[in-house]
Amino acid sequence: MDTALAGNLKIASEHIRYDKCAKKVIGNKSVAAWILKTCTREFSKYDAEYIRENCICDVSIAESAVHQDHGVVLDGDDILGCLNSESTSINEGTVHFDVKFRSILPEDGGKNISIIINMEMQKKDNPGYAVVTRGIYYSARMISEQYGTVFKKSEYQKIQKTYSIWICPEPVKKSANSIIRYRIWEEEIHGKSYTDVKDYDKMEVIVVNLGDLEDVKGDQALEFLGTVFSIDMSYEEKKERLSSIYRIKMTKEFEEDLSEMCSLSFGIEEIGEKKGIEKGSINTLFKLVKKGKITIDEAAETVGLKVDELLKKKEEYEKSNY
Repeated sequence: MDTALAGNLKIASEHIRYDKCAKKVIGNKSVAAWILKTCTREFSKYDAEYIRENCICDVSIAESAVHQDHGVVLDGDDILGCLNSESTSINEGTVHFDVKFRSILPEDGGKNISIIINMEMQKKDNPGYAVVTRGIYYSARMISEQYGTVFKKSEYQKIQKTYSIWICPEPVKKSANSIIRYRIWEEEIHGKSYTDVKDYDKMEVIVVNLGDLEDVKGDQALEFLGTVFSIDMSYEEKKERLSSIYRIKMTKEFEEDLSEMCSLSFGIEEIGEKKGIEKGSINTLFKLVKKGKITIDEAAETVGLKVDELLKKKEEYEKSNY
């Protein structure tokens, strides 16, 4: 087989396996709890451990759950009404959600409110369309599929709010280390409105663009997710930070998923370094140069390029990021 083709096929295979592991990682209740705490307004005041134990009912992961009565539930928690990770409509086709679950928001007076959460891994933040547009579509599907289960006929007041949270580990440079929220708000064009905010606050799309952890300035969501998906941090470093800083219990299943994801991440980078053309490998090498771990000459030698060729390739990648 052609060497270049074989390399490309191997990278593609590794990316598929990485995506599956990444979905399982964000589908872990402890990780999902931190995402809720740091990315949503409703859960921000609660401790992550409380959210994990009291607010997350069930977790469905796309690769493992496609039927209403066969949802995947992590850590042996009871199924309280497992959400289907597959949304099917005769006219609109099938949508597979990466991770989907129902959360319970404790309210004053003993009343609980259900919020449907969807979390997606998005490799590229510019896949030919705006990520937020796809997020709105996913949110709309989660609302429309409530008909017949959550509400019937004209019981629109029973519609549950939805969140679609998109995590982009490798955004373009100008978007790195940013969290953008999109939601419905009210505008009084003429006269005064007496509509309760809860009557229209039914969907939010959150786009989380990760970046270099060294550039994060005190934002919990970016620090946490940056730790989980960092390509510069070893498995042991991630494990230590997640357990000591974020108090995440390292179960056997979670350790295996995290370890495989780290291995695949570094494997993909290594393949790219050997090819000498992968953007991620170039960026990684220059991070090592910046930290003083290798010289610019050693970086160029790693990918089989001259120093001026490596610098030119880095400049090309940086220009393509704007």
